[in-house]
Amino acid sequence: MSEDELYKTKAYWLGYLAGILDGEGTISLHKVRRNIIRGKIYERGFDWHPCVQIGSSEVEVLNTLQDICEGGTVHKANTWKGKQFYVLSIPPNTQRDVLQKIRLVIKERHRVLLLEALEKIGRWNKTLVNEIRLTQIYEEFKKLNVKGRNKRKLGEEVELYALL
Repeated sequence: MSEDELYKTKAYWLGYLAGILDGEGTISLHKVRRNIIRGKIYERGFDWHPCVQIGSSEVEVLNTLQDICEGGTVHKANTWKGKQFYVLSIPPNTQRDVLQKIRLVIKERHRVLLLEALEKIGRWNKTLVNEIRLTQIYEEFKKLNVKGRNKRKLGEEVELYALL
């Protein structure tokens, strides 16, 4: 396969997305407290929000990633180090599709957990059956997303991946 043919394949662009998501992206599950949603009293008092975001100061890169995902929203965020910063937010239905097609190196556990959470949440975020497992996934995300010195306080070891 020539370089031009490779450049045009979907696998090539999914690999590009996987690399940027692994390095610059955020994969997490948020628990948002709510008592009323859309005028109705909500039984459990909170809502689950799966989150996949990629930040960059280059809006063209995010627009390319948006095209690869076939969905998502690019919006301005605060300035960072004197430059305008942009964020690509990928919606849950697109997350289901994209995360099944890619593999990550550093954030693979995040990817697997979010796919499981998306399955438990369902399309309309109304499931009450899987609350215990969703809470466990949420707690594991909190542990995975600890950064810097706090990670050492928890006694977790940093695993290094060697690519051979």
